[in-house]
Amino acid sequence: MEEAALEILGELGRVMDLRFIIPMKEKDSRWLTNGRAAKHVLMGYYITDEDGTPFWVLLAIRLIYIYKDSDWRVKRLNAFCEWLCMPEMIFGLWVEAEVVEYFEWHYHWHAQCGELSDRPGFRTLELFFEIADHAFPFWSRALKDPRSCFPNAIKHIEEEMEAKSLEMLEAGDEVEAKRLDSMAKMKRAQLKEGIEAAHNELAKMNDKFFVAPWVFLCFICPIPRVQCWHLVGRIRRVS
Repeated sequence: MEEAALEILGELGRVMDLRFIIPMKEKDSRWLTNGRAAKHVLMGYYITDEDGTPFWVLLAIRLIYIYKDSDWRVKRLNAFCEWLCMPEMIFGLWVEAEVVEYFEWHYHWHAQCGELSDRPGFRTLELFFEIADHAFPFWSRALKDPRSCFPNAIKHIEEEMEAKSLEMLEAGDEVEAKRLDSMAKMKRAQLKEGIEAAHNELAKMNDKFFVAPWVFLCFICPIPRVQCWHLVGRIRRVS
């Protein structure tokens, strides 16, 4: 497979990291696997030939010829080609690829020593800092303006669904135009619901900070006292 991939990339005059992403056994690393893999798939999706055919489809077509005597492989490769032609599937990849930045930061934070932790790991005494400085602001920003955290996912909806819906309508294909328009509305609604669910879940989890000994962490937060309690109160009200 790698040899075929390198041949295609050579024909296209492009370079791409072909290391296949293997899920790691450590529990915390699983947060990142899907997002990192999504970035890898999208990289190949936007490498195209002169006809606009994505690299992954070109590779699948090449592998179909190589594995022509293997029915199950050919079926899966054909399904993969069909999958890559579905704008809603590419939208899902963009969501995974962009939200992984949130988890990358979270993973990095736990992997480092801190002001109150001389060893990396679950930095309990500084957990409120992570929630107040990064986690809650991220989802609050996404809730207020989804484009600020998911710019490419929103752009994909606009260009591959809404814009093409108008093109189909102008071309007289009302059925396809309606399908794309409905898809765009559904994906916007799904993204909104996902952000709201993450925001509300995070706010609910923060109830623990109002119970001893967690509540004392608020007093050592570097955020000024008034701002700190304003933030905590806001988290409390959302939950």
